[in-house]
Amino acid sequence: MKGQSPGSIFSKTFRPPALTVSLSALLLSTLLVACGGGGGDSAPTTPVTPTITYLAAPAVSPAGGATDISVSTSISADFSEALDPASAATAMILKNSGGAVIPAEVVCLGSTLTSFPASSLAYGETYTVTIGTGLKGMSGDHLELPKTWSFTTVSASPGDPLTYFPTDNGRTWEFTGTINTSPFVNTLTISGTDVVNGITVDVYTESNRDDDGLTMKTYRLKDGDGLWYYGTDDPADTLTPLLAPYREMVFPLTPGAGQMILAKTGIDYGQDEDGDGINETCDVAISTLMEKFEDLSLPAGNFTATAKINTLTQIEITLSRDGSAFVVQEWNSKWYAPGIGPVKRDSLFSTPLGITRVIEELSAFTAP
Repeated sequence: MKGQSPGSIFSKTFRPPALTVSLSALLLSTLLVACGGGGGDSAPTTPVTPTITYLAAPAVSPAGGATDISVSTSISADFSEALDPASAATAMILKNSGGAVIPAEVVCLGSTLTSFPASSLAYGETYTVTIGTGLKGMSGDHLELPKTWSFTTVSASPGDPLTYFPTDNGRTWEFTGTINTSPFVNTLTISGTDVVNGITVDVYTESNRDDDGLTMKTYRLKDGDGLWYYGTDDPADTLTPLLAPYREMVFPLTPGAGQMILAKTGIDYGQDEDGDGINETCDVAISTLMEKFEDLSLPAGNFTATAKINTLTQIEITLSRDGSAFVVQEWNSKWYAPGIGPVKRDSLFSTPLGITRVIEELSAFTAP
């Protein structure tokens, strides 16, 4: 984000309300209690039983009893109130059918608790998740009983049998689009491979992404379980190198299947938004939903059974100047056609300074 600092817009100062107590009223109250209320017999005091409240049971993903779950899945639990991060690190335990604990990173963002296994899960295995009563909400409430559920992974690597995500070198897509109301054109080409972090990845080159007039390379790797995102060559992007690589898409493409694919807290944002000479920190969460298959009519032709995949990226940036925070969000819907690849994109990018909408539709494509 450039230009005007959002910190000046969103900085906030909290001061607790003043609490005043009349000393004479307090003394009078004390005397009345000590002397039986100023005359007559005092009524017996009824003990007050404290009210105990608990965290409500969360909505979980994958759901209990779910089958054919990707071996690249994360495990999430959404609660009805914000959670205490200090109680979250050891709150969620994942075990295989033999009872062995699966190493995982557990991240708490707001009211969502997510476990990211350290490596891919096994095919055809049943896993059990337990959230213990030590997990607390910011109110101090905890679960009355442990929350336990199980799911089963796919029996074999599902792959991409209909080739929604082709990777053949030289394939080219041409798009016409608008950024807000301004028209532009963009060309996407698979332009060979490169090595990123010691891994050979495919290179996707765009000629004019979001009408910025710049050529940009994006690095991805496709395997039998989905797509990995390895970042871009954009020198101004200081955040992505701290996040990538991460699993961008999981197979199989199942309508209604969604998951948290990344959650990081306390990341160096790489920019000084409030002008105090210190980079801000941020929390990042990325989730996906394979919404549905649908037919599309576009400038390049009619496409059947396109896969509509929604991605929500949320970045909460905390200003070092005063601790205030603001949120940047991107809602990104993409459609992929079997045997073709990407055919449409509809993105909304929201910052404290406004909203930008980008729409791209396929106008022509060339297969090598």
